Amino acid sequence: SRVKFVVGNAIDIDMETEAVTYGDNRDGNAWFKASLDGEYCIEQVFHYATPIFDDVNTYTFSEETFTCEGTHCDGYSLSVFRGDGKDLGSDVFADCKIGDTFMISHVRRVDVNEIVIVPKPMGKKLNEQFCEK
Repeated sequence: SRVKFVVGNAIDIDMETEAVTYGDNRDGNAWFKASLDGEYCIEQVFHYATPIFDDVNTYTFSEETFTCEGTHCDGYSLSVFRGDGKDLGSDVFADCKIGDTFMISHVRRVDVNEIVIVPKPMGKKLNEQFCEK
């Protein structure tokens, strides 16, 4: 039998296993938080909340926030931040958020069958992108 509801299931490349968190009785909010192996500028996150491959929430960063498109976006939100609490702001890059930690929140529970993070190479800052010849 497969082990279910373990955090590592979110990155095991097996759509049949899942990581699940439940909100407490006080506010009902649940979250799934993971630390990355370094600092990245995150453009997109693909969140598979069911074992169906085509059933995906796609979070895309633009205009200082992540917006979600997909079947199960209602009630879900994504944030990317630095674990040390320092925020570089979104003005460093216009189309990605710098951080080493991400968190998916939902009003009752968070289901994660798989998670895929798409980082942007951090070689150039926004101002340098427009100043190149």
